[in-house]
Amino acid sequence: MRHTRSLAMALGLFAVSLSGCAKPCDPITESATAKRLGIVLPGGRVCKEEKSVASIDYPSIKGEELASTYRSTLGSAGWSAELVSEGTLFATKDADTLFIVTGKKSKDRRVPFAVVRYCENPGCRAMLQELANAMKK
Repeated sequence: MRHTRSLAMALGLFAVSLSGCAKPCDPITESATAKRLGIVLPGGRVCKEEKSVASIDYPSIKGEELASTYRSTLGSAGWSAELVSEGTLFATKDADTLFIVTGKKSKDRRVPFAVVRYCENPGCRAMLQELANAMKK
């Protein structure tokens, strides 16, 4: 039950982060952790980052190319990155784990974006791996 609740909380964080504004955000400074992990691609604007979740707008990247751009960029940086469903990636490197959900332009949000959940502990990795596995079905 506890594990299911944690999974639901992770999905809730994504849902809150996915709701956004209709134009690119006013960017905030990229954190040291975001820089170390390399989660902000060139042209990305960090909109919000808290509790190991970052929301990033990409006004200059086509939405349908964002997931593949993340996958190739992370792969070049030594990450093992897997596309688990359309627009969603699971990536690992050493103790670090990323779960990335990308979105295209929409009526509510006029720029492509990514929401990145990151962590570096085994419990979190297991939870994100379970989420990725569930999305493959």
